[in-house]
Amino acid sequence: MMKEKEVQINLKWVLSVLPVNLIVIIIILAITSSFEGVINGYVLGQMTNIAFHNFANVGTFLLLVFTAYLVTYVSAYLFLLTNQKAIQYLNKKLKYTFFTSDFYQQKGLSVSSSDVINKVTSISNQIQRQYFQPLFNLIQCLMTIISTTVVVLKTNLLLGLIYIILLGCVLLLLTLSQWELVC
Repeated sequence: MMKEKEVQINLKWVLSVLPVNLIVIIIILAITSSFEGVINGYVLGQMTNIAFHNFANVGTFLLLVFTAYLVTYVSAYLFLLTNQKAIQYLNKKLKYTFFTSDFYQQKGLSVSSSDVINKVTSISNQIQRQYFQPLFNLIQCLMTIISTTVVVLKTNLLLGLIYIILLGCVLLLLTLSQWELVC
């Protein structure tokens, strides 16, 4: 008789299932797409410094801004596409794991294959919605926080520290409000 192996779906499992090159691409795209807020702040801050009578400077500025936005939004789009590809890998492995596990468990029972397939599909959809998608959203949020914090601290250390303190207070309040909803 075969011994049943328990599989835990966690970050270690996710990293073991995804190809290394896909993980690297996701990280790079998460970083490059995280600069939208920084670019917005930079553009608004530089608007007062532009000498509109010098068309060469205006053209250079507009070209740089266009390029920055293009890279950021193309990266954001590619980040979404790579997330979908990663979720495909994860769902394929997850369904295979659950499918073989369920058939192994139901071997002596009279359970139809369609019941097993429906159960596997239902569970994998729940895991995708409640774990895989939020995991990629978390990666994107962390990269945005890191990139914004680095740029703000490099721009002005004192204002950057105030920004970080205020951000921490907001995150604490959001966490507490979520905790109250759970309890």
